[in-house]
Amino acid sequence: MKSVRAGRAAPNQRMRLVILGIAFVALVGAAVVMWVLRGRPETAADAFVQQLTQGQMDAAYLGTARSFQQATSGQQFSHIVQRTGLDHAVSTTWTGREVRDDAATLQGEFHVPDGRALPIRIDLGKSGDAWRVLGFQVTGTTGPPEMPVPTEVQQLTDQIMRQFVLATSQRDFSDLYKNIATRWQQEITPADFAASFKEFFDDDLDLTRIVDVPMTLSPRPSIDRDRALDVQGFYATTPSRVHFHLRLVDESGAWRLVSLAVRLDPMTVTPPSAAPPRVAPAHHHRGR
Repeated sequence: MKSVRAGRAAPNQRMRLVILGIAFVALVGAAVVMWVLRGRPETAADAFVQQLTQGQMDAAYLGTARSFQQATSGQQFSHIVQRTGLDHAVSTTWTGREVRDDAATLQGEFHVPDGRALPIRIDLGKSGDAWRVLGFQVTGTTGPPEMPVPTEVQQLTDQIMRQFVLATSQRDFSDLYKNIATRWQQEITPADFAASFKEFFDDDLDLTRIVDVPMTLSPRPSIDRDRALDVQGFYATTPSRVHFHLRLVDESGAWRLVSLAVRLDPMTVTPPSAAPPRVAPAHHHRGR
């Protein structure tokens, strides 16, 4: 007589069940993707973007048209997606469409976590019953801007610091104010800018001597996580060393200030009982 035992399945049976379960999920997932691709062009485009935001870079690439894959490698595709910020899209809106036979073009925009809306165009073609991405274009990018060469950073920093020295000596920040980022100009006036360095005026500090002293940039300038060029350094002047910290953003190809801080530190060791060196107040802009 055969007996039937209730309880756990044998190891081999469990393995077969797991494999069957995985295969079932994969088939269901493939069926859903194919159903989506066979819908409207907008639905296929949304599915494409969703795969990117979920980290399914390979799946999104393999779902594009064969002509796209022949012209663009998987590595190039990944770089383009990260550069445009499509993998961080929060939402997508399609505002225009043009469909002709087996070709479709969608125009719209997608939002990224910092609140910006970037225009996007996606071209799709029909392969059988499925819409597949032929190409896409994003106007504006969310990736880090290109790091300027060291000589450019040196010249840019020298120019800003010379403007700062002139502003403090004349007690007029109007000219320097013209070179700060638009979004900072919307928050402060030239008078507010000057007030940030009131201590320099009150102590009648003369910074003109730094013009003839070599500038040292340390640590190495870099692009920070807010996509700003971060530059720090000092002038080895005596009796106090002049330190500075600049942050700049790329506005239409030009680097413009969003933050400026300057302080003076004595070259000698300060006794513990002595008052700490003064730090010049500075306006700091938090990137959105």
